[in-house]
Amino acid sequence: MLDVSHQNLKNAYKTHVECLKSCSNSDDSSLDLILFYAVECGLKYLVMNQNQLVNTSEIKEKDRKHPALTHNLQKIIDSLKIPAKEFDHSVELQTCIQALQISSIKGQTQTIGVEQSHQALRYGIEFEPCKAKAANNQCSRKVLVSWLNNVLKYLDTQIK
Repeated sequence: MLDVSHQNLKNAYKTHVECLKSCSNSDDSSLDLILFYAVECGLKYLVMNQNQLVNTSEIKEKDRKHPALTHNLQKIIDSLKIPAKEFDHSVELQTCIQALQISSIKGQTQTIGVEQSHQALRYGIEFEPCKAKAANNQCSRKVLVSWLNNVLKYLDTQIK
């Protein structure tokens, strides 16, 4: 991860959110990718604030394996000790977020975690229906986007 300040993360979060608001009527995986990055920047900003850090090199100095140095949004949320109820998702849907279904290049279904979903969005890989019963056979991408939007709503209450 690049060495960035907490202000860089806050600014990136706000920029991504503004971009999402200006294009809110589109169903586009590029916007979903911006949503992912908005959530990632917002969560990392909260980590830095919670730990009173100025830049990400301070995280590296304390813990080279800290989740804030990755794309694993769920682990970053866990490190912040944010209860799942804040995101209004059932345990089963939470499980679906960690077992997203995509079409692999070999035409088979592949399971990925939320930390890999930004790659699938970036490369335009097709998402398959989520197998979790609570998802009602919705596309994994729709479940992911719904979860990301719920996390974004939470972040909007925390970042001013």
